Amino acid sequence: SDNMPLPRRRSSFLGQQPSTSTAESSGPPGRRVSVGGGGSLSRPPGVYVGTVPTGGVSSLGTRVSRRALGISSVFLQGLRSSAAAVPLAPGLDKGRGLSYESLNGCLVEYIEKVRALEQVNQELEEHIRVYLDKKAASVGSWGALRESWEAIYHQVGEAVLENARLMLHTENIQACAEDFKDRYENEQPFRKAVEDEINSLYKVIDDANLTKMDLESQIESMKEELTLLSKNHEEDVKVLYKQLAGSQLEELDVPLGSGLDDILEKIRIHWERDIEKNRAETGALLRTK
Repeated sequence: SDNMPLPRRRSSFLGQQPSTSTAESSGPPGRRVSVGGGGSLSRPPGVYVGTVPTGGVSSLGTRVSRRALGISSVFLQGLRSSAAAVPLAPGLDKGRGLSYESLNGCLVEYIEKVRALEQVNQELEEHIRVYLDKKAASVGSWGALRESWEAIYHQVGEAVLENARLMLHTENIQACAEDFKDRYENEQPFRKAVEDEINSLYKVIDDANLTKMDLESQIESMKEELTLLSKNHEEDVKVLYKQLAGSQLEELDVPLGSGLDDILEKIRIHWERDIEKNRAETGALLRTK
């Protein structure tokens, strides 16, 4: 609603014109104030007689002060408890009629202000009615807004659920990472033990390589020795063959071969015959005895 202040007017309790200002005094008790054309009024202590400021109407039109209506507390007190509230000093009977006229002027001015306030009140009611009509017309648009709000609400709910799922997945990944970290820390002593064992096996491999090299050298030397023994054996066989060539081997019908195997076979056969012959002779001697 719009503020519609009343025009500022200055009124007097003693009937002076609104355009003129009345002298205001706050002196000691018994001080007289000039009234109208020459009368005087004795003012009791604490009572102010003079200009009364006017105010405007509030934005809601519900609070209107007495000063906004141009009515002083002295005037209201006079209305409630008659004119005895403002005692007149002796000798002011001539100014009483003038005081009544000023009271009538204030009453007329009060009625005019009441009418102005009623008009302002009607305008405020009209503004309120227009506002309520606009508000009632805008109620129909709440359906689309509500649907949009519900869609946004569902989107927010889905986003919250997705966020919760992502947080749960992240927590699971962190738990798995911590589990792997614990397992890694637990496997470190075993890894160190295996590395130590591998290093010891490397030493064993080095020793085995040295042993292999030693054995290979021994094999080479044994091969050389075998070759030498084979040559010596052939020479011994040839010497033996020469020794037996003129005696026992002459009885053999089959000529001797030139190979070493043939010579050894002939020698075996010859000695087997001698052994059988000696065995037969020994058996005959035993039987005769």
